[in-house]
Amino acid sequence: MTLAVSNAGLAGALIGLMFGLVEYVLALRIIGRMLSREAGAGQPEQAGVDRVQALLRPIRYALLSAAFIVYPAVGYLVGAPFASEGK
Repeated sequence: MTLAVSNAGLAGALIGLMFGLVEYVLALRIIGRMLSREAGAGQPEQAGVDRVQALLRPIRYALLSAAFIVYPAVGYLVGAPFASEGK
């Protein structure tokens, strides 16, 4: 069994990776701004900051796994049918 890798599929995977990384950066910036806005009202306690960081860890992992695995895979699957059959 051989796996044929097409240029269109690879291009789709790269576009998916780029989209995933942009989404990761934007989502973390939005979350960071919301947290800093909430903390701007007063000095946050260290226990609260640690709790929020612990709650954000699974979200970061989910976003990273989507950026590096899910979006490139979907991009490859979408781009692969557009490859021309070279004979």
